Amino acid sequence: MGSDFIDDVAEGDVVVIDNDGRTDCTVWGDIMTQYAGSQRIAATVIDGVCRDVSKALDDGYPLFTKGRVEVAACARSIEAVEARIRGLLEEGKSLRAVLGYHTLQRKG
Repeated sequence: MGSDFIDDVAEGDVVVIDNDGRTDCTVWGDIMTQYAGSQRIAATVIDGVCRDVSKALDDGYPLFTKGRVEVAACARSIEAVEARIRGLLEEGKSLRAVLGYHTLQRKG
């Protein structure tokens, strides 16, 4: 589903999105929230998760979902692991010695 549907939603309408309750992909984020608010759309209900909530919280836009995907938390987690690996490399460790790094690059 593309986001072009939003142009067909009338002022005061509620957007209801059936994403099969999925928690592994999102269909709504801050850009959609900003646009929906500017078009005076009443609210959004998602059978699934959304990516961003800061705009909805800041603007008081009603957004009802099964949860949110914390992209920033995931990125921070990855950065922490990579920082630890960089530290080990600075200590002179080889990539082979760092968590089997080379094997992570192979398929199956």
